[in-house]
Amino acid sequence: GSEYDSQDFIDLINSLNINISMSRKASPWENGHQESFFGHLKLEAADLNRFDTDGELIEELCRMIYYYNHGRIHSKLKMPPAEYRQKYQNSSKEDIKSMP
Repeated sequence: GSEYDSQDFIDLINSLNINISMSRKASPWENGHQESFFGHLKLEAADLNRFDTDGELIEELCRMIYYYNHGRIHSKLKMPPAEYRQKYQNSSKEDIKSMP
């Protein structure tokens, strides 16, 4: 992960107004959501070198991210994140207290 700590990468991320989410060195548990996502991505995408073009790879990654957010049931939420977000946005403060 040290490539993500390079000044060039940090400058690029900042120029795109993206918040950096990075744990300390040798502390992957500090960023469990990211680690979980990339673990599933590596498992489900299999060999990324199987794509003939960058466009095919990008299309597959977009499909997987969409499924991860809109179709895959996350064990903690017991529903996809997009559904959870929608329920959260439409909930009262009393309902939110009982949500996972």
